[in-house]
Amino acid sequence: MGIAISSGIFLWGICLLLLSGTLQLLIHPRIEEEKSYPLASSMTIRWAISGLLHRLTSPILIHLVPSFIGNWYYRLCGCKIGYGAQINSTVVNDSYAVEIGAETVVGGEAIINCHLVEGGRLVLSPVKIGSSVTIGGGASILPGSIIGDNAIVAYHAVVIKRTEIGEGEVWGGLPAKRIR
Repeated sequence: MGIAISSGIFLWGICLLLLSGTLQLLIHPRIEEEKSYPLASSMTIRWAISGLLHRLTSPILIHLVPSFIGNWYYRLCGCKIGYGAQINSTVVNDSYAVEIGAETVVGGEAIINCHLVEGGRLVLSPVKIGSSVTIGGGASILPGSIIGDNAIVAYHAVVIKRTEIGEGEVWGGLPAKRIR
């Protein structure tokens, strides 16, 4: 009985991830560069529904990261993930606008966010993370940030919007500043 219940819950979770990821892929906003939208727009509604679908998967996703299933879900949502990347977080918001290079590690409960509201408008801006990057646990990467190859973002650092971190640099603090 226990195995049957466990298997049923697991299958339900996988189906939820599949349905949520597919719906997000179909309705998410297509953004290649920073764009701004009125809060009362169809784009904002699409963005909000995508976010809601992602939050619905969190209770299941928390048990499946880091794993190939978590990466599969993020790819299904539109995230570009390089070979060997490891995502240990359920808080990759707006994953359709996130690019993560090969062999990159995103620490536990790190936040990658591609949206903000400024001046009564929704601003969507992609986040690009290079190859062999380490994002520390609990770190926050805000919209428009670009992180170069082999860089390190320290534990609980906050990389503010539109920050560019060069190749091989180490950043930490609140707000994050170059350490070396």
